[in-house]
Amino acid sequence: YEILTGTPPFHGDTHSLLFQQTNKPLPDITYKLISKGLNSISKKEEKVFQYVGEIQKILEIACAKPKNNRFKTVQDFSY
Repeated sequence: YEILTGTPPFHGDTHSLLFQQTNKPLPDITYKLISKGLNSISKKEEKVFQYVGEIQKILEIACAKPKNNRFKTVQDFSY
């Protein structure tokens, strides 16, 4: 999440972060956040906008709670 958006998904002290990471869903990725993170990869804004929804779905599965809803293998993640 942080690599793509340039900002961590949760903020606070250690206890607060642990609580948020285990109990809260990832914040939605907005076009503004993703364009900030992907700006160095693609300068074409319309291309970045195309991928926002797709990236959000990938992150939701990769970081799903409970773990059995996550990608099972690296191959599943790469498709």
